[in-house]
Amino acid sequence: MSISPLSTFPEEYSRIVMTPRVLIIEDNTVIRNLYYRSLLSAGFAVMPAANNLQAKALLTEFKPTIILLDLELPDLDSNDLLTTMTAETAGTAPTIVGFSTQDQRQYSGELHYAHFLYKPVSLMTLVDLVRQVSAERAARS
Repeated sequence: MSISPLSTFPEEYSRIVMTPRVLIIEDNTVIRNLYYRSLLSAGFAVMPAANNLQAKALLTEFKPTIILLDLELPDLDSNDLLTTMTAETAGTAPTIVGFSTQDQRQYSGELHYAHFLYKPVSLMTLVDLVRQVSAERAARS
C-alpha cells in the first residue's frame, strides 16, 4: 500500500499550492535580483525574466498570479504580452504591477495594470504591495 505525500502532509501541500506566484519582468540584472531575493525571502514563489521572450515562456510554465512589469523594457510589446497572458491564463489573469522611472500609466496601450510604482522602488514597498495584492486576490477567490 502506497501513501501519497499529499495525504500525509495536506497543510503543506495546500500552503505550496496557495503561495502567490510572482513573475518579475525587468531587464536590469541588479534590480531584477534585488526584487527576486526580497520576494523569495518574504515567502513568495518567484521567477525572474529579463525580456519579453522569457516572460512569455514563463507565463505558460510558471502561471504567475502577480506580474511585476518594467514598463521601459526595450522589447516590451504590451499588446503581444497581453495576448499571450490572456491565452495562457485561461480567464484567471494575473494582477499586473507596472513600474517605471517615468509616469507611463497613460501609455500602456491595451495592457492594464492594477498598480503603478515609480523607480527606484523601495524593497519594503514592493514586498508590502505584493502582500496587499495577494490578500486582495485571496479575498476574491
